[in-house]
Amino acid sequence: MGVVDELIQALMNLNPQIDEVVAEKVVMGLGYTCVLTSSGHVGLCQTLLGELNIHCCKVTNKAGSLAGSKIVDLLMMAKSWDLSERILGVATINALSAPYIESQQGIKVLKGNLIEHLDLRKGDVVVMAGNIKPFREPIKAKGCELIVLERSPQFMDEETLPDVATDEIVPKADVVIVSGTSLANGTIDRILKMARRAREIALVGPSAGAYPKVLFDHGVTIIGCIKALDPAMIIKVVSEGGGTRELKPYVKQIVVRASS
Repeated sequence: MGVVDELIQALMNLNPQIDEVVAEKVVMGLGYTCVLTSSGHVGLCQTLLGELNIHCCKVTNKAGSLAGSKIVDLLMMAKSWDLSERILGVATINALSAPYIESQQGIKVLKGNLIEHLDLRKGDVVVMAGNIKPFREPIKAKGCELIVLERSPQFMDEETLPDVATDEIVPKADVVIVSGTSLANGTIDRILKMARRAREIALVGPSAGAYPKVLFDHGVTIIGCIKALDPAMIIKVVSEGGGTRELKPYVKQIVVRASS
């Protein structure tokens, strides 16, 4: 069973009353998609406009029917072949996962950003699946060789390789850093399979706040995600087209490891 399938199964098992939970608000913004549950928890997933097959002016044909629907229906969208639905599904996974990260049961929640806690050593080959530009210079400054893979043409530059190189490049890595959007675009299982020899495997970004136990069971060693501080403002920023920078005042960066 793949990571997304196991996340769905785990969250359904953890929430025996899940049929009573509804989606209070659903917003598909230009930068992020946001789901707020009736229990007050919010989840995000990058909207991935560069990968969506947008017809005319429509992103999803379910617009107008999402808010107020059962949360389990949105959760199941994470298995869809339609990328817009998968994005909604991953945002829902993250919303339902939030209380378990907050509880800190079986995990350690650390302050700061991912790079501060990542086990990077001089000479390491670091492969980053997703062009996370703020990470590039700090990784190089630690004496590591950095290789960046990117799927979306809009985020590629002279320092990136297309993600078709995954099978060749990732198995060579000592450290692999994976964007949380891999949960939505269907690349997570392939990357984790190729990364088995890596000492550290990190999942990172606002899209990465999924139930940690499942991620750790699949080889992830560390998660860099966010904790929502002001759900109402997060929804407002997302609905007005804001991105990571605009969300910063209303979220807190956290790092999650399995408790030893």
